[in-house]
Amino acid sequence: MSVSILKILTHTPIWAFVVFAWLMFIGIRSMRNREIRLSSLLLSPATFLLFYVYNLSKSDNFSLSLFSGALVFFSIIITYLLQNKLVIQNKDKQFIRKGSYSTLICGMITFFVRYFCEYKKATVGDAYPMLELISSAVIGGFCAGRNLKFFIQVKRLN
Repeated sequence: MSVSILKILTHTPIWAFVVFAWLMFIGIRSMRNREIRLSSLLLSPATFLLFYVYNLSKSDNFSLSLFSGALVFFSIIITYLLQNKLVIQNKDKQFIRKGSYSTLICGMITFFVRYFCEYKKATVGDAYPMLELISSAVIGGFCAGRNLKFFIQVKRLN
């Protein structure tokens, strides 16, 4: 049962390409140092944690849900402890955040896991809720831990 990449791509909805392009744009933009407002710190962890909550709501396995909750917690802690200094300048309440590949990597992992799971669901009828739940838990925790570290460093500067 060989399925060509061209066949998969031609049956992909247009909105999936738009989401992919948007994630690439945001990820590439975040590789450079940039000014950031504290209010925008809530956007990426909220987005990835919403994916987690959505996937959690689809799960009927209590032990898997508990395990994924622990993954969120531990990925926040580990990311917070391993993250280097994120704030490189404080100038007139404008904070410069170091550029990194992490937003691009998180966005692409989330996109491809969701794309794979939706493809499998559409073609075989088999979904991978555990894969979706675990990936969204780890990435949501990573984003939350990274932004928690940034927020604490900014507060120490004030």
